[in-house]
Amino acid sequence: MCAEKEVKKTSSEQIEEQESMGQVQCYGEDCCQQLARLQDKYTYALADLNNFRQRVDRERAQWVGAAQIDIIKKLLPIVDDFDRALQDTDTTADIAGFGLIYKSLMKVLTSIGVEVMTDVMIFDPAKHDAIMQVDAPNHTSGDIVDVLEKGYMFNNEVIRPAKVTIAR
Repeated sequence: MCAEKEVKKTSSEQIEEQESMGQVQCYGEDCCQQLARLQDKYTYALADLNNFRQRVDRERAQWVGAAQIDIIKKLLPIVDDFDRALQDTDTTADIAGFGLIYKSLMKVLTSIGVEVMTDVMIFDPAKHDAIMQVDAPNHTSGDIVDVLEKGYMFNNEVIRPAKVTIAR
């Protein structure tokens, strides 16, 4: 590889020590150029590896979040059914039983980071789906009159917008 040039006599231990400290002495122009090219390739390869690891970590976090959101979306209709059952049930025993199940389900959802949207006064198209408009003399135009179906957020991201009626 290297052209014949002046070669200094050193022990193999001194060379290893110099290599570990980044002080390799080049003997010949060709060897120095080749070393520089290899160092550049190493630097680029290391940067590519670090970028790959970061991208995989980001993608893994996105996959986990997407899987969680998918499961939560499947649970929300059950929560809605409990809401309706609690409103339509006549006997106190039924209401108490449904209430306990509903509280347990909501506790599980809250523990994994699901929040019920509480900001349901002024219509926000990013958080609400307007199902209909109604005449409401006590409300200004664009205000939410009634929430037909609760909206839910997960990690400050809307996973299901609230279905609302708004004032004309």
